[in-house]
Amino acid sequence: MKSANQAAIGAAAMRFDDMRTVGALRLQEPPAGAVARMSDRALRAAAQNPDHSEAGRAAAADVLRARGLSMDRWDASAPGFLTPRDLARGDALFFGAGAQLRRAFGLAGLLSLLGLFAQLGVDSVGGRDIGGEALRTVLAIVAVGGGGAWLAASLFRRRPARVSVIAPARHLGAPLRRFIRRELRAYGHVIMLAAATGDSAVRSASAYRAMAARLRQRTAFNLRMLLSDREGLSVSADEAWRTLILGLLASSSDVVVVDLSDGGSWAWSRLQQLGALRRAVFVADWGKHAGAAMALRALESEAPCFAYAPDGEVQRRSAFRAQMLKAMRAALGASA
Repeated sequence: MKSANQAAIGAAAMRFDDMRTVGALRLQEPPAGAVARMSDRALRAAAQNPDHSEAGRAAAADVLRARGLSMDRWDASAPGFLTPRDLARGDALFFGAGAQLRRAFGLAGLLSLLGLFAQLGVDSVGGRDIGGEALRTVLAIVAVGGGGAWLAASLFRRRPARVSVIAPARHLGAPLRRFIRRELRAYGHVIMLAAATGDSAVRSASAYRAMAARLRQRTAFNLRMLLSDREGLSVSADEAWRTLILGLLASSSDVVVVDLSDGGSWAWSRLQQLGALRRAVFVADWGKHAGAAMALRALESEAPCFAYAPDGEVQRRSAFRAQMLKAMRAALGASA
């Protein structure tokens, strides 16, 4: 039986702001009093902060246990924007009237703008006339109105899903990017997590907090999706931080799309540990689909694995979308 204090700590959501680096805990021999005044939540974060030395993490864990508290796994998550009630609309939430209206506004604005440029070109050759002036006015109004409506509807979209894509360790080719653009963007916010590290990799507590903050900024992330033709955020992390970043995305996403094109996934054991496999959908490049499906069976999973073509089109699209909804319902605790 947990104590009242333990229950209070466990019930409270872990806060990203608690994941901060304490200079004294980076030392190989941290001062004895470095953790004495820290709160329980801060201690739990300090004991799992990769920025701290092994001795610093151990000191925080020792004080936590001395207070009668357990070393719970760090599992802070960013709340999403969907509710179980939203999922009652099924695919219509992502591909229905709202999505069609956004596309219609955008298309009307684009075609009107092209027509306006064409009309201006004609005028520059043949001179202006009253009918042409009226047409230009109409085209300009439709271009501004349609484009503005499309921008507003896209920028202030209220119910985007959060989709995390776990990329293969050795496969970041064009087909995966096309798959994201063609099949996943319509769902809402798309984040891709790659095993390989780069210049933008998460390597510190401050970078971890900054990434978590981006997930919660709905309008800003809507804008990120508008400015990209693929995912809105591409993330990697160095080896020390990769486990925490994967845990953050797995627990914060409405669905996790796991690419098994390598014949497995570097993230599998961590997703299993987190209990996140129920919100996962598995895919693979169609040239590597057979091996991916065999790997999935070897992992004792009965989940389907969907193939995507070189142009990004997913095979068995209706079944794929049904599996996406199933994973979201599992993540949100919604009934089928």
